[in-house]
Amino acid sequence: MVTISIVTAYYNQEDMTKTFLDNLMLTTDLVDVEVILVNAASKPIEHKIVTKRIDLEKNESFSNSMNAGIKETKGDYVLIIGNDVFPRTKGWLNDLYKHAEIHNSAITCPTHDNPPFKAYESLVVKEHKTYYEMNMYPAVCWLIKREVIDKIGLFDEQFTVGCYEDNDYVLRVLRRGGKIVVVKDIKVKHLLSQTLKQFNITKAMEDNRKRYHEKWKE
Repeated sequence: MVTISIVTAYYNQEDMTKTFLDNLMLTTDLVDVEVILVNAASKPIEHKIVTKRIDLEKNESFSNSMNAGIKETKGDYVLIIGNDVFPRTKGWLNDLYKHAEIHNSAITCPTHDNPPFKAYESLVVKEHKTYYEMNMYPAVCWLIKREVIDKIGLFDEQFTVGCYEDNDYVLRVLRRGGKIVVVKDIKVKHLLSQTLKQFNITKAMEDNRKRYHEKWKE
């Protein structure tokens, strides 16, 4: 049976994170799931769905926190999900996994509502009946095959706070022949970058944009 490792992180916002974990427990019905919770220098949270909590000494970036969690995972798939993301229906993760297997996608995503999918229409490579092939979709909720992580590696930690590390990762995947899929009928509620709002996101985005274009010369 396939195993899935769920990785999420939090910086402050302990109440929202507890609500996220409660919702995750209610909507995730797979037996072979482990949940890795990365505590980025905040108050420790105890929750019965959490398999392992990693306590970092400081909050460096989304990339740093996710990488710390991914390194501890054992699953055939790794789900990267923000603590501001709330799946709407029970069985969503099992359905997401099925799509990943059927479409042989490197990264498989549900559709999130904030911002609405219309904001990403220009990034659609091809539309199918039940899903879209994309050339980018933000790392709000990504189901990634273990073999992809083994081949591509972790997030690039030169991208500070939380911007452009997902653009970078997707480009690395696409250049190795991988496919990014967004499933139409699996939907999650996204509260939109609640952690990033604690930082000067405008400056971080501009700095990371420069790093991204310098790296890829685009």
